[in-house]
Amino acid sequence: MTAQNSIAEKSFFGRYFLYKLRTNFNYLVFNLIFAFLGMPVMAVCLTYTVGKVNDIVEGRLAEYKTYALNNLGTLLDADTFFMALIFCAIAVMSMFRYNLKKCDSDLYLSLPLTNSQRFFADLGVGAVISVAPTFIMGGIASVVTALSGTKLSDKIFSASETEGFLSICLSFVNEKTYLKDIAGIVFFVFITAVTALVFVYLTAVLINACTGRTGDSVVYTILAMIVAVFATLAVFAPVFAVAGEQLDGYMTDIFGKVPPLGTVLAALISFLMLKMNAYNDVYENFNLFNMYSIDTVIVLVISAGVLVLLAYLANKYRKAENTGNHFAFESAYHIITLALIAGIIAAAVGISNMTVLTTDSLTLIVIISLCAVGYFFAELAHGRKLKKIWQSVLRFVITVVASLLLFTALINSGFRDLFFRVPDASEVSGASASYNIVYCDGNNDYKTIYFEDEESKKAVVDFNKFLVDNKYCFLAGESFKAER
Repeated sequence: MTAQNSIAEKSFFGRYFLYKLRTNFNYLVFNLIFAFLGMPVMAVCLTYTVGKVNDIVEGRLAEYKTYALNNLGTLLDADTFFMALIFCAIAVMSMFRYNLKKCDSDLYLSLPLTNSQRFFADLGVGAVISVAPTFIMGGIASVVTALSGTKLSDKIFSASETEGFLSICLSFVNEKTYLKDIAGIVFFVFITAVTALVFVYLTAVLINACTGRTGDSVVYTILAMIVAVFATLAVFAPVFAVAGEQLDGYMTDIFGKVPPLGTVLAALISFLMLKMNAYNDVYENFNLFNMYSIDTVIVLVISAGVLVLLAYLANKYRKAENTGNHFAFESAYHIITLALIAGIIAAAVGISNMTVLTTDSLTLIVIISLCAVGYFFAELAHGRKLKKIWQSVLRFVITVVASLLLFTALINSGFRDLFFRVPDASEVSGASASYNIVYCDGNNDYKTIYFEDEESKKAVVDFNKFLVDNKYCFLAGESFKAER
């Protein structure tokens, strides 16, 4: 039975919203509890740890085991974020269960609601259940941490790693950069978690509207999020295949625009870059919030709007009689599966440049073979008849050829030059060469030499051009930079 637009009173939207919120209130309570055990506890643990470390540095405390408490906060935050993801799935399947169960479809689509009223009411209640708890608790943790003003004592930055208890407590001498700005760390985790949850939820809503069974909804929601990452790797592999320190910075900028998995990946890379800064000051001007540039925020807002629009249209135009089928829209299945295959193959070839390797023919054959096995398994699970399997073979072959042609075209075009341009020597005001010395006792020392003479500047520029033109990602840990 296809949903009918009604001429119901406008206030029924509010009644329906409250009804769905009341019937799913238990999920909201459970998610609030888990959210409370996440970021607020993490913030308390970090603040308490820093306070005790300061007491030790200032001589007010002889010794205190801080690691257990600090690790407990981090562990709880990770676990509760995972639970929040589960509640996203629960919220979507509960709010939009009429897309997955025939009996619920007949019931809910007969209510005196328009398609728009039903969709936005369910979308709002689902967001309250899955995202609001993390937003509320994370916001509270960020505000309280900022108001506390807790920060590491300045003495810690001049302390030796061998000064008694500091060698144990601050073998996070490499972690002191994390704890230098507790409020910043908590706020960064907060906005990253909320951003990821919003896009996990919206992606799940969209895929739910395109599928007709619970299993397909869950599986293809995960695959759809993976597709975005592999597609990004495939398209931007020529950009990543460059020399030196620019690599990580561009990865955080690009992946930050590909939520939700890309956002999480960019955040992890950002933390890694921050940790590297504590060792050798490679990223002396690095800031965690670099990944949330204005253009990234604009892309995220537009992406969220597009997901909502697509989900709304899918819910509006899907036919109720398709409930119970694998997919309500067959095109969604083909887009997800074939895009994933194309992304994996193109990314596998492209990423090889990032590690200064080459994808030999045998490796490429293995990758294509594994993709073929996975695709034909999906086709059979999708209900494809054996007499029509030739169509599946044709689609797979076209996808493989197209993905290889796409990457070949990108790698041989000027696409990479849109992101990286080595200036001429005449445009360079100064140059530097950095290298890492490793001593016999295991210690290392990072050195930088600066050049101002024209011959040295030209040599550095030529070397950078060589690295970029030949798609080298690194060169034995050494880096050369030309500065305007």
